[in-house]
Amino acid sequence: MEINTKKLKLIAIMILAMAINYNAQPFINKAYIKKVTSFNKKYSRSNVDTAGLSFSGNFAPYFASNDNIYIYGYQGGGFVYGSNVDSLNVCAQGYNNTNNSTVTIEELLFLVGGKYENPNDSTLIGGVMTPMDGSIGVSIYRMNNNQAYTFDGTNWNASHEGPSGNALATEILNISNCDTTGFTSVMLSSPVSVTGNFAIEFDASSFINSGDTVGLISDEHGLGYEYAFHNLTAGAPFMVTNSAFGGNLNNNIAMFAVISSNDVGIDSENSFNGLRASAYPNPANDFVTINFQMESPCSFLEASVFDISGRIIYKRNYDGNKMGENKFTINTSNLTNGKYYYTIQTELSKITKSFIVNN
Repeated sequence: MEINTKKLKLIAIMILAMAINYNAQPFINKAYIKKVTSFNKKYSRSNVDTAGLSFSGNFAPYFASNDNIYIYGYQGGGFVYGSNVDSLNVCAQGYNNTNNSTVTIEELLFLVGGKYENPNDSTLIGGVMTPMDGSIGVSIYRMNNNQAYTFDGTNWNASHEGPSGNALATEILNISNCDTTGFTSVMLSSPVSVTGNFAIEFDASSFINSGDTVGLISDEHGLGYEYAFHNLTAGAPFMVTNSAFGGNLNNNIAMFAVISSNDVGIDSENSFNGLRASAYPNPANDFVTINFQMESPCSFLEASVFDISGRIIYKRNYDGNKMGENKFTINTSNLTNGKYYYTIQTELSKITKSFIVNN
């Protein structure tokens, strides 16, 4: 198995090297729109308002600013952001941290648009053929300059900021735990502290052998700024997705980082893209107060609270020019015990953190 894995990785790197040497875009015209769903409509569950999907994450710029989410299929089979017939099964999404602050990430959230578990993927255990659970590696990387390849029309060049170095953290997500009706949460075994820009990687390369299929949601082409990446296997060079797909996929992938409740708080000297936020008491019993502050004026300011399914608990728009400290309080006495998320968002930045309800 170890030999096969090394051989597979070598082949993948050779394929990318050939694409670079022949000055080709290996995945041009491979993407197509499989499904479009509006945030203003119910996503999958008939009893849950999943408009809250648009208020998750720490994207700059704003994820899905046109209120639509997209599932991109892959010609021949599979998904662009996930697994497909060309084994382009590793993708990553970059995060922009404009003031180079240090933040601690404790949880990752994903929006899975579709999955297929191969019923023939089984092994003999105790004399019984037992189905295997396909595994996905999710990791956090630092971003550095000249780490991702872009195509200038003639040559491939390592000229773009991209994921680099060793993973700061890696966790395993089983396909059976991928929720296609709400958020899929992956808790980090140990919170990760990172300074500056970072990226989240979604590695489904094990599906090449298992035959499973999984696909992540994204927003529309044209809404990103080339912070989505692909490679053929973990450890191989990253390509900027927009370049690999012929300039037709400049969007954001639905991978979100949840910042530790102890980081960039209202009394902190640091901020995340000019925002600070705290929730107290945490855990909450009868009520919770969200306190937040902006470092500079903005034209758009919104606060929201949602649960793991994406159901909106609270939402409020503020005067974007209102600087200084702001706060709101919501009644939690009727909420189910568990984890909730809150987001403070401007037109160029957002911060997502969590709190616990324990009635």
